[in-house]
Amino acid sequence: MKNPLVHDFKGRVYRGEEETYFNLLLKAKEEGHDGVIFKNTFDGGEYTKLDAIVRGNWKGEDIYAVFDPSQVIVENTEELVSSRKKEKLLAPIKKKYPNINL
Repeated sequence: MKNPLVHDFKGRVYRGEEETYFNLLLKAKEEGHDGVIFKNTFDGGEYTKLDAIVRGNWKGEDIYAVFDPSQVIVENTEELVSSRKKEKLLAPIKKKYPNINL
């Protein structure tokens, strides 16, 4: 990203009505940003993170959102999957976004 909106949640669990991810994404689009960096926050969809919050040993993380799929670059995929399997996995993405660099 070259011009992201950066918002620091400062580790707060509750984000409030005006600081939702959705509202910040809308704000970023309206202001001409190419993505959003949510700093010191958490993705509440993971049970282990919610458990860590309850136990008091959770640490915030950064979440990145881009508006253009060509901004996503997959690195070190050769280490994760064979090149043949990689091509099969990435084929639908390359078909939909032919200019994407994967």
